Amino acid sequence: MYREDKIKDITYKFDKKTGEVLYTDTKRKYLRSKAVSIRDCLPGLEYNLEGINTPKVKETVFKDSDTYTLKSSLRSDLVFRLVRYFPDRSIVVMQVLSSGEDEFRLMSKDQCEELGIMYQNNLAIFSSNLGWTNTNLESNKFDPTNLKTYDRSIIPGKTDSIRYIVVEVSGLCHADSDTVCYNRYGIPTLYIDIELLLTQLEVKLRRDIFSINPNKYCELSRDTYISWSLVRESIPGSIKRNSTDILDQNEKFYLILDFTNKGLGIFPDSLEGVSVDDLVNISINTSFYTSPDEKPSYKRLENLIGFTTVAPEIFIKKGDRYWKKGITGSDRFLTNDK
Repeated sequence: MYREDKIKDITYKFDKKTGEVLYTDTKRKYLRSKAVSIRDCLPGLEYNLEGINTPKVKETVFKDSDTYTLKSSLRSDLVFRLVRYFPDRSIVVMQVLSSGEDEFRLMSKDQCEELGIMYQNNLAIFSSNLGWTNTNLESNKFDPTNLKTYDRSIIPGKTDSIRYIVVEVSGLCHADSDTVCYNRYGIPTLYIDIELLLTQLEVKLRRDIFSINPNKYCELSRDTYISWSLVRESIPGSIKRNSTDILDQNEKFYLILDFTNKGLGIFPDSLEGVSVDDLVNISINTSFYTSPDEKPSYKRLENLIGFTTVAPEIFIKKGDRYWKKGITGSDRFLTNDK
């Protein structure tokens, strides 16, 4: 029904002479969003995004400086602090915090130097596959209205920063197999072809993100466009009619927002008291001309996006995933900044 038009705003009429519909930047359509926990919905996602093999033991998240207990230990009072996780060797360096350090073979200064870590008392090397329980994660509660509480990175050496945020986006509904309808206030005003929706979907910062240490955290300025990728994985509670759909049974879809720049994540305290809607605008840019018989030049991305065709200059492939380009420096998407 709407396929031949690509996009149809029922508040406008076609120009009978040219067959065109004019869209101005005053007609940008904004979508509602909220953050969802990476740890709860896609616990291994960040390993995939960073090209790191997922640890063999599921549900074990290693974060520097967090405290751990051993599920298999006969002594439940043993407490350890993670100093460094080496995923390529499947080992962890732990500092024994409770009494009983004499039960373990402690590391020497030479061993610490060999692994590139600072020598401290009561350090020992363990297998990462012993069944560790992160006591910090058990006590931390994510509050969607306060992104300071969002899941920290699980990437070794990055665990005190936030690098990616998964958001649930609403404001659209199904129209037909190729088209969705914008109905933010319950009144349908815009029908848009799905491939054009993905091309025109933009995420822009509404506020500055500060850094207390530019060598450790990145800074991002207000009005910066954030790179995003469509979540194609299955999320608990989200059921799609078929593998080519973007909306689930609740007419929501999910995006991964990339807040890394030059290999650095953002400082969690800079997001205190901030929700996703406070942090970014997620919108459909309808500022362009289109005619009913116009067919933009698209490049098929096979099944990496899922099903759709998108303009190749707008997306870039990193790993097995395509990302909508953001604007955080001209070189960001030309080199591997992880």
